[in-house]
Amino acid sequence: MKSLRRFLLCLLALLVSGMANAINFEVDGINYSTTTGGVAVYGYNSSATNLVLNGSVAYNGTTYNVVSINGSAFKNCINLTSVGDLPACTSIGQQAFQGCNNLTSVGN
Repeated sequence: MKSLRRFLLCLLALLVSGMANAINFEVDGINYSTTTGGVAVYGYNSSATNLVLNGSVAYNGTTYNVVSINGSAFKNCINLTSVGDLPACTSIGQQAFQGCNNLTSVGN
């Protein structure tokens, strides 16, 4: 009985730890990581052009809201041209958009 209980506890721990792991992915040149309530933007693909950050992103059949943008996420990104409305975004890190000289549209 103790071995069954131990097995079930280990199985439960594996399931819980698997659910807590973030999923990192790239869509249209922007790097995202799943987090509580949506995704965090943590960087970009430097070879991508005409990057546009929107309030949500679809990946593998799931749509995620952008809830945060990490510090320096787009630092010196000359290919970021537009940032759409980000209604679910509650945090923008320091220097997230520093040096984005071609950013011509923010919001709406």
